[in-house]
Amino acid sequence: AGSEGGEKGVASTSNDIGFFDRVRPEGDPDGDSLINSIEKYFGTNPNAPNLEPLTIQRDGDEVVLRWPNPQNSGYTAKVLLSDDFKSWEEGNYAAVRSLNNAGLPIDFMEAHIPINHSNKIYAKLQIGED
Repeated sequence: AGSEGGEKGVASTSNDIGFFDRVRPEGDPDGDSLINSIEKYFGTNPNAPNLEPLTIQRDGDEVVLRWPNPQNSGYTAKVLLSDDFKSWEEGNYAAVRSLNNAGLPIDFMEAHIPINHSNKIYAKLQIGED
């Protein structure tokens, strides 16, 4: 009975400090709404709150999504588009790029999404393993 109680104590202690939240990909031990797998992609610290790494700006007739370049994280990113927030498709005109117009590497990733004045377009960043 003594060893059983010890095992329960260890398990509950580990759970109390958020052990499982720290090790599972969906965990968010720092409570900043960025789960562990997303923190890995962005290269941010999963145990310390971070500012939202994704920025959204309007540039003329485009919306520009920009985030830090993950450089060899083992993850890829796609921009998915929808006009009804239900059906999502990879936009062939919203390619993710890490090079500028001259073909030189930049220190961030970005996707340019044209704005249609007559339609609403929803966009989301999908991150997955290579």
